[in-house]
Amino acid sequence: MERAESLPRRSRGEVPRSDADRNRRREGCSALAGDSFPPPDKGIAELLIPVSDVDFKTQSDVHVRKASGKAIWMGAGRTSDLTNVSGGPVRFVVVELPAGATP
Repeated sequence: MERAESLPRRSRGEVPRSDADRNRRREGCSALAGDSFPPPDKGIAELLIPVSDVDFKTQSDVHVRKASGKAIWMGAGRTSDLTNVSGGPVRFVVVELPAGATP
């Protein structure tokens, strides 16, 4: 069996596929009960895709509850942490896009 050439590892889950994708970042995440996920850098829109059922709360007590696979368009402008209040660990993927992007 031939050995495939090693591909360079990319940090933080980044996998550019085209020139348009180079501005996007994909990151697999997990959070234990009580853990927080920080907001993105200014000017970054987010698409959050739960791998498990999620229940997050923002600092202004807004709850974000979604079932596994039900994507959440966060858009740009999230300024507070998302805290896992589900009582157990959660898993999700975050796709970061330049501001002005749409789902």
